[in-house]
Amino acid sequence: MNSDDGRKHDGKEQAAQESERVQKNLERTVKTTGASYEKYAEQIQGTIDKTSKLAAVDDEDLAESFTKLQGSTKDVSKALEGMQLATDIAAARGISLEAATKAV
Repeated sequence: MNSDDGRKHDGKEQAAQESERVQKNLERTVKTTGASYEKYAEQIQGTIDKTSKLAAVDDEDLAESFTKLQGSTKDVSKALEGMQLATDIAAARGISLEAATKAV
């Protein structure tokens, strides 16, 4: 394996670890707000996937946005709506999704 292959492997491994971290944090946040992750998993992931494709935003960034909003609203539907609103605000104002999420 040459050094480029090693860096590619390390990058993929880091991305997988980050994805797993974001997913676990999302699940934990939903559960700690009193909702059942299993009940809402399909709705949450479907909305994240759809928004990611439509807005060309990384799904992990959307998951983090949702997680922050879920923690503050304690309501899955409101958090999903807020995530979509934050995505629109970020695109319209040319700001990061993180900044837009804080504004929501």
